[in-house]
Amino acid sequence: MASIRKRGSIWQSQVRRNGRRLSKSFQNRKDAQAWARGIEVDIERGLIAIEPCQPETTTLSDLIDRYLLEVTPSKRSADKESYRLRRIQKYPLAEIPVATLTPSDIARYRDKRLTTVGNQVVRHDLNVLGHMFGVAIREWNLPLT
Repeated sequence: MASIRKRGSIWQSQVRRNGRRLSKSFQNRKDAQAWARGIEVDIERGLIAIEPCQPETTTLSDLIDRYLLEVTPSKRSADKESYRLRRIQKYPLAEIPVATLTPSDIARYRDKRLTTVGNQVVRHDLNVLGHMFGVAIREWNLPLT
């Protein structure tokens, strides 16, 4: 069942099934309701698999793929963010399961990246990773610390 709530001037629609949550924000309530109905129909038809995320088997690359599908398209700078995330997926960091990912892994990525690009580029990379982890924890119920 979907829940729709107003957060400031934005309407947020959430569909929850099997401990997993899909959510999206909209400018008006009708769009939020239509999206929720569409998602529920797709779930019933089996077009969207609702399985809880397992941090032991989910790699950073898997999270990036999901983020690119569900979050990035709604952003104004979707093309830039997609490029940035695809670039991160080329590093060995992307193959680490998120359950075992540590801050030192991120720091190694940062240091290696700083050898080829400037500070601002790396800062953008880390910002998008931080937002992705926030979405994974809050909206996808991924049990990360």
